[in-house]
Amino acid sequence: MNDASGRIPADTLLLRARIRTSRPPLDSDTEVYVESDALVVTEPLGDDSESSRSVTLVRPLAAIDGARLSWGQTVDHAALQDALACSIADAPAGGARLAVRLGADDFAVLERVRVRYAADVAHGIRRAATLPDFVTGLASQTAETLDPALAAYRHASLVYAWQSAFSGRASTDIERDRDATAVALLAALRNVL
Repeated sequence: MNDASGRIPADTLLLRARIRTSRPPLDSDTEVYVESDALVVTEPLGDDSESSRSVTLVRPLAAIDGARLSWGQTVDHAALQDALACSIADAPAGGARLAVRLGADDFAVLERVRVRYAADVAHGIRRAATLPDFVTGLASQTAETLDPALAAYRHASLVYAWQSAFSGRASTDIERDRDATAVALLAALRNVL
């Protein structure tokens, strides 16, 4: 699952964390088949609406203060992430909004992170998870430019946060990737803010 440079994608790290934290206990109605390289657990299929629900977190684009963002050479990731982090909407719908969808599994992983990791590490993962990966309420041409930049920065930030949690510090390549995606995102935001 590593790419050519040996880095583990953020989605893979999140999936591994989900698997570690969500393995159900085996009961007498569960059949277990062991294959050479896999463990297959079969359970009766039902409508598990609890795990299939998702919540869309948003940040109104008008609420982002461009003056607080670092537009110079060095990217202040904490300020950028704090400016972009989405939350549950309390304002009425309408207008341009940054958004991200999180499912019940995402919230379960974030709760486990809060319990298992130091507060600063948990905050970094939570902040990266709530970064937007798409925009609503903008012209399609603008959204087509901004959406990939948002998704790339969220991905790079998740990789950085998870590797920092697992290893104590992210590698130089991951830091460089996060910086590059931040610069691309800031360039895209400059045209919108």
